Amino acid sequence: MSGLSDRNDINAVNYKLQLDEKLKNLQLLLSGYNLPKLKVYKSPIRNFRMRAEFRIWHEDNIAHYAMNYPGENRVYLVDNYPIGSIQIKKVMKPLLKMINMNDLLKYRLFTIEFLSSQQNELLVTLIYHKALDSKWIKAAESIREKLKINIIGRSRKQKLVVGESYISEILRVNNKTYYFQIPENCFSQPNTSVNKKIISWIENIIPSHVKSKDALELYCGIGNFTMMLSKKFRWILATEVSKLSLATAKINQLKNKASNIQFARLASNETYQAVTGFKQFRRLKDIDLKKYEFEYIFVDPPRSGLDDQTLSLVKHFNNIIYISCNPKTLEKNLNYLVKTHQIKSLAAFDQFPWTNHLETGVWLSKSDDFKGDAADHLKV
Repeated sequence: MSGLSDRNDINAVNYKLQLDEKLKNLQLLLSGYNLPKLKVYKSPIRNFRMRAEFRIWHEDNIAHYAMNYPGENRVYLVDNYPIGSIQIKKVMKPLLKMINMNDLLKYRLFTIEFLSSQQNELLVTLIYHKALDSKWIKAAESIREKLKINIIGRSRKQKLVVGESYISEILRVNNKTYYFQIPENCFSQPNTSVNKKIISWIENIIPSHVKSKDALELYCGIGNFTMMLSKKFRWILATEVSKLSLATAKINQLKNKASNIQFARLASNETYQAVTGFKQFRRLKDIDLKKYEFEYIFVDPPRSGLDDQTLSLVKHFNNIIYISCNPKTLEKNLNYLVKTHQIKSLAAFDQFPWTNHLETGVWLSKSDDFKGDAADHLKV
């Protein structure tokens, strides 16, 4: 997180300057490709960050919020956090005051994590270098009651929950409503405003005539995009390697009454092996891969992008929707994919204002010379 998070130069002029610089770098990086007009989706400049993590810096027996300068070991104290959500900002100072008034809560505390939602729910995780006991639970319960928050205490091989271990979120996008449970210690979108714009962009580029076809989703997480995709296709096969994320995705499936989704616990290379028939997995015994008529594949990979084996799977699909959090690995993957596909839509989402990071969305459609049924090509 940039040192801007604790300074007063967060304003509209500086926001435009930093976003323009990121967009210029993206267009320069992708200048070797035949690109459609870039669509740009901005972020609020303040109060957009729905989750945050702070070091706890102890000085003169007082605990302070702190962060490291990017790429450095130097620490700066955080007295104000203008990019934090309203819920996070509301609780930060009174929470720290209560912690400093109670040695049991303060002693050997080294990290505080916040997870918030638009529904005014907040989950705070306190992480310690000590064992926690019933006295700690009693102290945490007092804070929970006063601040109306949920609290988790963590130390080595310990997790104590005071209240709930998750928050609830409701997203309204394009006149549709999606319901989510978001647990602690599980990836979630950090910028809800921009997340809704990503979901909207994806929904709008998928034509209605594919409703009779199916889609494969890799890295589905808790189902953030899956619930919308379920309204656009006949069947969705969604894969994810994290057990917690997958269990939560199934809960969110029930919340959204999305009966046309099948989830599978598979890493991306395992998905390749399963879909191509190279290897059979016992965990897929209740999933009939032969019933799918895949028209689209949706990928939202980690910063490392798609590995070679996953790329060889992706290229068989007539349509690819690729959400990237790293333009450099996206460019590397595009260099391979444009051999068979054309870039039909390109979007930049400022998911991470005041940093160098930029989220990018690309829709690629297979060139006429290479078109066919993915299932046939993959010999499912």
